[in-house]
Amino acid sequence: MPEIMPFGKYKKQGLSVEQIALKDYKYFVWALDKVQKASLHARFNFVEHVVNNFKSQQSCATSGCDEPARFVSIYRNSYMNYKGSSRAYIYCSRDCWHADGTGAEPGKISLEPLRFRTAIASTKFDTNALVKMMAECMGIKKGRKTKKYLEDFFDNCELWTPY
Repeated sequence: MPEIMPFGKYKKQGLSVEQIALKDYKYFVWALDKVQKASLHARFNFVEHVVNNFKSQQSCATSGCDEPARFVSIYRNSYMNYKGSSRAYIYCSRDCWHADGTGAEPGKISLEPLRFRTAIASTKFDTNALVKMMAECMGIKKGRKTKKYLEDFFDNCELWTPY
């Protein structure tokens, strides 16, 4: 049975832990330390582990490479207060990233691990856009996702590091 958030801004919406992680990851990280109930705390920790250790279902963006992506090229523009990327910039290794050659201005891109913690940006919009892209890499279906679907998905997600 899915763990439902019993406090905070998502209490009235009856969202599950997984739904909160996908909808508002910055809030999810904040709430992680605030949870008192043992079963809810355990689920938060499990979901946090999954979103930061998932094995990508998307292959490296480098032409001819079929390895699962492990990294994402992040573009930062401090003038516009922007942080973003897309599935076109996911890579299995630093070598593939360098071989791709689709860089931006020096100092504005970096190769980061493909995990939700990498998605945290100064704005909720940028964070959520990066989380959405990473959820697609996880293999989460598009469209409406039930609490049960997400619970089952997270419970069976292939991980680089076991929980």
